[in-house]
Amino acid sequence: MKSEIIRLELMNSLYYDPTNVNPFDYQPGNGEMCFCFCLDESVYAEFEPDISFFPGIMVKNDEKSMLPMGKYLFSQAPAVLNREEIINLAVEVQKEALWQRLKPDKRYFLRYVSEDNRTVTQIFRAYTEPEL
Repeated sequence: MKSEIIRLELMNSLYYDPTNVNPFDYQPGNGEMCFCFCLDESVYAEFEPDISFFPGIMVKNDEKSMLPMGKYLFSQAPAVLNREEIINLAVEVQKEALWQRLKPDKRYFLRYVSEDNRTVTQIFRAYTEPEL
């Protein structure tokens, strides 16, 4: 699956109630959900990462979880993706960040949201601009 990857500046943080749902068992109708994953030092900035390190460690939060405001590379698919498809999309977003000479953050966010009466899967990957 090939998805468009764009730069997006999130002007406000988005907050979500904590959930015990497995992010890879999401079912349409569960409502909007967001999950955060942290990648290992050895792969978060590699152009050809070892995908066995993906999806990474899920960051749990007992209080409100948050997708912080900031600059992201963003991609979405018009469906609920399976684990392998989510990993492939996360890797493609990482490659695009490196291709654009951006420094990707170790964390990325997986979000499910209803859009036009269907559930979409989104990946948000924060980045920083290179120093000149």
